[in-house]
Amino acid sequence: DKTVIGKRVTVGHGAMIHNAVIGDFATIGMRATISDFTEIGEWALVAEQALVTRKQIVPSGKIFAGVPATELGEMKEKNRIEWSLAKQVYVDLAKRYRNDCVLIG
Repeated sequence: DKTVIGKRVTVGHGAMIHNAVIGDFATIGMRATISDFTEIGEWALVAEQALVTRKQIVPSGKIFAGVPATELGEMKEKNRIEWSLAKQVYVDLAKRYRNDCVLIG
């Protein structure tokens, strides 16, 4: 059993992912719980504090929220473009931190 996280996935603060497969470009909201043997598809969005239950599948491109998580909608092309830009901010910040961080003390 293992967790597999795809490329350019965003995992929000305090989210818990346990023994799941997360597809490329997916977004897991803050404090969301992704339970055992779940699958989150590419470009799927799991909202803040959502609970994806054991063996649940979140299809590619879908938006899920709630406890338990249920489908709320679909990621549109304009959403994907906006999320891509936001994800790049995190990548740029990580590079900046790695290159410019100085130990004090």
